[in-house]
Amino acid sequence: MKIELKNIQHTEEPYPGQHLLPQRGDLYINNIHVGDFISTGIGRPSLYYAKDEDASILIEEAEKYFNRQLEVFHPSLPIGNRGLYVQPSIGVEIMQQLVKLHRQEMENSILEYWDLVAQKQVDNIVVGNPDGSLVAHALPQPIALLLGHSSLVDTLHYSIHRVIPYMGEGDRIVNDNIPKEMLEWCGLRPHEYLSAVGINEDNTGHRMKIEAKNIQYETLLPEGEILYACHLYIDGIHLAYGSNFVPGRQAFLYPVEKEAIPQLKQADAICKWLPQSVQSPAADQTEGGHLSALCKLMEEQVKEHINQQASVRFVQTNQVDSILFGTNGEPSFSVKLFAPVDVILADPQKWHQLTDVLHNAVLPYMGPGQRVLNTNIPDAIFKKAGLRDAQFTPSTADLNATQIKKRVGMKPR
Repeated sequence: MKIELKNIQHTEEPYPGQHLLPQRGDLYINNIHVGDFISTGIGRPSLYYAKDEDASILIEEAEKYFNRQLEVFHPSLPIGNRGLYVQPSIGVEIMQQLVKLHRQEMENSILEYWDLVAQKQVDNIVVGNPDGSLVAHALPQPIALLLGHSSLVDTLHYSIHRVIPYMGEGDRIVNDNIPKEMLEWCGLRPHEYLSAVGINEDNTGHRMKIEAKNIQYETLLPEGEILYACHLYIDGIHLAYGSNFVPGRQAFLYPVEKEAIPQLKQADAICKWLPQSVQSPAADQTEGGHLSALCKLMEEQVKEHINQQASVRFVQTNQVDSILFGTNGEPSFSVKLFAPVDVILADPQKWHQLTDVLHNAVLPYMGPGQRVLNTNIPDAIFKKAGLRDAQFTPSTADLNATQIKKRVGMKPR
């Protein structure tokens, strides 16, 4: 069954203060318009309505089709939660497509921002704010002309000096057509102009290397908050200790020495320019050690480290009787098998069960860059099911039925 969403529109946010993406649009099944859908936000249930009796019949057929499918695993966003198995449905398909749309919109907004900067910086000094807004200060001539004539360079110097007093905390000049040396000569600090941040291929990178290392963590309850401590390194130098060992409180940074505070504040100013997914509201207690944007980036790195370890354990445990697939070693979905993999491989007459599930229940749902994460299924079975080399993880298993029988029922250590 092919589920498509078209003519998607954002509606007004019904819950003030909540980060929701209420949307509505047309629902199509197998290229036929069957009615409307309404979503109150990413991760929340979606409603859909049939426009007539024929559409109602097609929706019912689609639901019966999904009910016959094997359960799939959906990872949970909150750290420490293992996610859950859900039955495929029209609602789940709607949620998946809206998540993809949201990610694409975020990427497009970043590209549009830098396209606007490129247009305005020709004959303006452009100041960007952490909230994403831009202020353009007009110049008498294009910057290329001012830089091309030594007699006009002073005009650019003067214009930059006029802009500086109007720059607030976290603001920076985002022009990439003004030499770094000139900006420094005018008195700008490294985090107050674009060169301090730079632009990578995704337009969001930064040149300051910030790393959370020596991460230690524990949970007080099986599904409770994860508490952690780590060392924060900036450009290879240990400058602070990070911790959230006060339950219910935000993470804090503790400078290793007082002299480290200016560098931490500079890093925090730069972090305010990262995408909103790794930002938090601005706060700055210089002596106490709370730098919110830098703390948020540190927390993201800690979560990534913990999630990577959890993903490895999850794959090792669940690949015994499931097929898991995702990106970068992190499972996105999992399909439960009718029997453990070793039991199926022990009988050559049952190998077709794996190829059938891979071909019919896994391959159609794999997106770009995703691969099967199981290491207990021989490569030959993947290839027979139609998967390319880039779509599965090199296997540690073989097709020797005698050896497989010896491993039947064994759990990973």
